[in-house]
Amino acid sequence: MSNIVEHFTEFTLRKAKDYIHFPETVEEKAESILKFSNLSRSKIPSILKVVDGTHIPIKPPVKDEFEYVTRKQFHSRNYQIVSL
Repeated sequence: MSNIVEHFTEFTLRKAKDYIHFPETVEEKAESILKFSNLSRSKIPSILKVVDGTHIPIKPPVKDEFEYVTRKQFHSRNYQIVSL
């Protein structure tokens, strides 16, 4: 696996708790829904948070190379993103 991907993953996991917060109170949930609605101009009501993912291309690893091949036939790591 690419060193930069490994370092990025480790860094992201260390920092996640500082930036990812799910609303707990009714007020926090209402504020989050309003912010997302204003930002996205979404026609879908009551969207609280968004989760998305992406494949980041990597150099083929030496070990278990086949486990990193996507359905589109390139090597990648799959990352999931939580948007607040």
